[in-house]
Amino acid sequence: MLSDLIDKNFVTCSPFGKIWIDTVENLQNRICSKLETLDGKAKFIEDSWQRNEGGGGITKVIANGGVFEKGGVNTSVVFGDVTEVMRTQLKIDGAKWFACGLSLVMHPVNPFVPTVHCNYRMFELFNGQDEEIDRWCTNISFKRHFFIFHFCQCTDRR
Repeated sequence: MLSDLIDKNFVTCSPFGKIWIDTVENLQNRICSKLETLDGKAKFIEDSWQRNEGGGGITKVIANGGVFEKGGVNTSVVFGDVTEVMRTQLKIDGAKWFACGLSLVMHPVNPFVPTVHCNYRMFELFNGQDEEIDRWCTNISFKRHFFIFHFCQCTDRR
């Protein structure tokens, strides 16, 4: 569980950020449970990881199923001090940052069923007194249709 990897009392995040951690963890568990039921054959394999600079996440992967060729439902909670590179590239001014998100990619066995990909992320920025000075959320969701056909030339074109 994310809550086992991250001590929410230690992380600098807003009250909303703490709720978002619980929401992302709950979503990951509910989505994986429903997808395993839908697949009927494969089960998600879970792996946790930690970021030395602060935070970690849980990766859940399903493969070789009845419905899904391969897929992942991943969560992360990461945080740290704002670096000079971040200040320059992101054009932000703050002392600490916090980010939490869920990413999902599902590739079905059937090429006529669309591939699904979505990301839900939240980023918070804090000043030197740990006061939230900015927050933004993003979500990207799309599905792609892949149709693979073998074309052969069956007529003589003289």
